[in-house]
Amino acid sequence: LRLMPEKVAFAFLTLVNILGTATAFVLAVCVLKQGIKLSTSTVQGVLTGIPYYPFYYICFVGLLIFALAHLLTTIRSFMALFNEEVAQDITKDWQ
Repeated sequence: LRLMPEKVAFAFLTLVNILGTATAFVLAVCVLKQGIKLSTSTVQGVLTGIPYYPFYYICFVGLLIFALAHLLTTIRSFMALFNEEVAQDITKDWQ
C-alpha cells in the first residue's frame, strides 16, 4: 500500500474493509439463525449431553463484536480519504 498514491491506497483499503464488514455481519446472522434452528431441536453432545445451541449464541456475540470493530475501521479508512490528519494517523504504522 505504501507504493501507491495515498488516495488510491485508502480507496482500496476502504473497499476491502467494506467487504470484510459485510462478511462478518453475514456470518453473524447465519450463526444466529443456526443457533435458533438448533434451539428448537434436541441436538446434544453425545458424551456430555450439553445442547449445541448456546455455543452458537456465544459465537454470534463474538462475531457481532468483531463486525462492529471492523465497521469502525471501515469508517476510519473512509474518513482518511478526506482528512489528512486521520490519514497520517493510519499510515504511521505502515512500513
